[in-house]
Amino acid sequence: MTPPIVYRSADDDLTYDFKSNVAKSCIELGKFTAASELLEALLQEDDRSPEIWYLLAFAYHHAGDNESAMQYLQTLQQVGFTALHTYTSRKVH
Repeated sequence: MTPPIVYRSADDDLTYDFKSNVAKSCIELGKFTAASELLEALLQEDDRSPEIWYLLAFAYHHAGDNESAMQYLQTLQQVGFTALHTYTSRKVH
Protein backbone atom coordinates (compact mmCIF):
# COMPACT_ATOMS: atom_id res chain seq x y z
CA MET A 1 0.00 0.00 0.00
CA THR A 2 1.26 3.45 -0.92
CA PRO A 3 1.77 5.75 2.07
CA PRO A 4 -0.51 8.81 2.12
CA ILE A 5 0.78 12.08 0.74
CA VAL A 6 1.31 14.52 3.58
CA TYR A 7 0.97 18.21 2.90
CA ARG A 8 2.44 20.95 5.01
CA SER A 9 0.28 23.69 6.43
CA ALA A 10 -0.04 27.08 4.75
CA ASP A 11 2.42 28.44 7.32
CA ASP A 12 5.25 26.31 5.99
CA ASP A 13 7.99 27.63 3.76
CA LEU A 14 6.70 26.04 0.55
CA THR A 15 5.80 28.65 -2.00
CA TYR A 16 2.48 28.81 -3.78
CA ASP A 17 4.21 28.10 -7.10
CA PHE A 18 6.00 25.07 -5.70
CA LYS A 19 2.74 23.63 -4.37
CA SER A 20 1.09 24.35 -7.70
CA ASN A 21 3.86 22.42 -9.46
CA VAL A 22 3.43 19.49 -7.07
CA ALA A 23 -0.29 19.44 -7.89
CA LYS A 24 0.52 19.43 -11.61
CA SER A 25 2.92 16.54 -11.05
CA CYS A 26 0.19 14.64 -9.24
CA ILE A 27 -2.07 15.16 -12.26
CA GLU A 28 0.64 13.94 -14.63
CA LEU A 29 1.06 10.83 -12.47
CA GLY A 30 -2.67 10.16 -12.44
CA LYS A 31 -3.01 10.98 -8.74
CA PHE A 32 -6.14 13.06 -9.28
CA THR A 33 -7.47 12.86 -5.72
CA ALA A 34 -4.15 14.02 -4.28
CA ALA A 35 -4.01 16.79 -6.87
CA SER A 36 -7.52 17.99 -6.06
CA GLU A 37 -6.76 18.06 -2.32
CA LEU A 38 -3.67 20.14 -2.88
CA LEU A 39 -5.41 22.41 -5.37
CA GLU A 40 -8.28 22.98 -2.94
CA ALA A 41 -5.72 24.09 -0.35
CA LEU A 42 -4.15 26.45 -2.90
CA LEU A 43 -7.56 27.88 -3.67
CA GLN A 44 -7.99 28.66 0.03
CA GLU A 45 -4.72 30.60 -0.06
CA ASP A 46 -5.57 32.58 -3.19
CA ASP A 47 -8.69 32.12 -5.29
CA ARG A 48 -7.67 34.51 -8.09
CA SER A 49 -5.73 32.05 -10.25
CA PRO A 50 -7.79 30.75 -13.18
CA GLU A 51 -5.20 28.02 -13.63
CA ILE A 52 -6.00 26.54 -10.22
CA TRP A 53 -9.74 26.60 -10.97
CA TYR A 54 -9.12 24.88 -14.31
CA LEU A 55 -6.77 22.29 -12.83
CA LEU A 56 -9.36 21.49 -10.16
CA ALA A 57 -11.97 20.91 -12.86
CA PHE A 58 -9.50 18.73 -14.76
CA ALA A 59 -8.54 16.70 -11.68
CA TYR A 60 -12.14 16.20 -10.56
CA HIS A 61 -13.19 15.17 -14.07
CA HIS A 62 -10.45 12.56 -14.27
CA ALA A 63 -11.26 11.35 -10.76
CA GLY A 64 -14.81 10.73 -11.96
CA ASP A 65 -16.45 13.66 -10.15
CA ASN A 66 -17.95 15.43 -13.14
CA GLU A 67 -20.37 17.44 -11.00
CA SER A 68 -17.51 19.15 -9.14
CA ALA A 69 -15.60 19.59 -12.40
CA MET A 70 -18.57 21.41 -13.95
CA GLN A 71 -18.91 23.66 -10.90
CA TYR A 72 -15.33 24.87 -11.28
CA LEU A 73 -15.70 25.39 -15.03
CA GLN A 74 -18.95 27.29 -14.52
CA THR A 75 -17.25 29.50 -11.93
CA LEU A 76 -14.53 30.32 -14.44
CA GLN A 77 -17.17 31.21 -17.00
CA GLN A 78 -19.09 33.36 -14.49
CA VAL A 79 -16.04 35.47 -13.75
CA GLY A 80 -15.49 35.99 -17.44
CA PHE A 81 -12.58 33.67 -18.03
CA THR A 82 -13.41 32.11 -21.39
CA ALA A 83 -10.00 31.56 -22.97
CA LEU A 84 -9.31 28.21 -21.31
CA HIS A 85 -7.79 26.65 -24.41
CA THR A 86 -5.38 29.57 -24.85
CA TYR A 87 -4.45 29.77 -21.18
CA THR A 88 -3.94 26.06 -20.64
CA SER A 89 -1.94 25.50 -23.80
CA ARG A 90 0.60 28.01 -22.47
CA LYS A 91 0.58 27.27 -18.75
CA VAL A 92 -0.37 23.67 -17.96
CA HIS A 93 1.91 21.75 -20.27
